[in-house]
Amino acid sequence: MRMVAKSIVWFLIVAGGAALFAWQGWYNVAANVPHWDATVAVIELIRERSVEVHSRGISVPALDDARLISDGSRTYDEVCRYCHGAPGVPSAVFAQGLYPAPANLASDAFRRDFKEARVFWVIKNGIKMTGMPAFDSFFEDMELWAAVAFVKRIPGIGAEEYRSMTAKTDKDGS
Repeated sequence: MRMVAKSIVWFLIVAGGAALFAWQGWYNVAANVPHWDATVAVIELIRERSVEVHSRGISVPALDDARLISDGSRTYDEVCRYCHGAPGVPSAVFAQGLYPAPANLASDAFRRDFKEARVFWVIKNGIKMTGMPAFDSFFEDMELWAAVAFVKRIPGIGAEEYRSMTAKTDKDGS
């Protein structure tokens, strides 16, 4: 019984300290001030484990279809390039002020960790407090898979090819 009482007292002390910490505003939430290293480590661990666990069991369709990649390039150009940039196209000015910074989809780190189901899950569901929106309300799953198919190929696409893939055409295809 004494152990339970001590545990409750310690819990109340820690909870009170956390409440005081939050109430006093001691943690700076400004986007132009980086998180503490410990905060980054915890957030990254939570994010990585959450995406990994929630993306389990997602069946990945064939993503090498040229039409799917083409459709994905247009979706990417319309909604993704503003934050993530594109071959030969920098991200928009507003995106350069986001913290954490949007993923560089052509980076070696992104390529190394690329898993289709995880990327699909992130595009579909977004990630809280990062600026990454959930697109499940705006796009059908196959449209999201098309974006995944395109993102998978970004490192091998040059600026000219990107412009060609995303060129606007009128309704008759000309």
